[in-house]
Amino acid sequence: MKICIVKNWELGVTETFIRAHVERLPAQTVLISGSPPHIADAPPLHHSLARRAFRKIRRTISNVSYEQDHQTSTYARLFSQAQGNIVLAEYRTTGIVVQGACRKLGPPMIVYFYGYDASANHINK
Repeated sequence: MKICIVKNWELGVTETFIRAHVERLPAQTVLISGSPPHIADAPPLHHSLARRAFRKIRRTISNVSYEQDHQTSTYARLFSQAQGNIVLAEYRTTGIVVQGACRKLGPPMIVYFYGYDASANHINK
C-alpha cells in the first residue's frame, strides 16, 4: 500500500504531526506539497512568467472552474506518478482542493483535521 500525503503548502517546522504521518505510518508514503504542488523530493515545476500572467488574467476575468480544473489535473497527475492507493489530505482546506482529483482517479481520500480546522464553521463548507 502507498499513501499520498497532501498539503497545499510546504510542510512547516511546527507541523510535527504531519512529519510523523510521513515517517511513521505503516505503509510507504509520498509527500505532495507546495504551490505549485510537487512530490517532496522532486523540485517544483516553475511556470514561466508569461504562463503565470495568463493564468492570473484568466482567473480574474473568468469563472473559478478553470483554476479548479487545473488543480484537479495537477493533483491527478501527481497521484498517478506517485502510484498511491490512498490519499491523506492534511487539513480540511487541502481535502477540498484535492477531492476532484480523487473523484477522477478513484483512490479513497481521508481528510485529517484538528484544532482550529475542526471547529471553524466558516472554512469552505
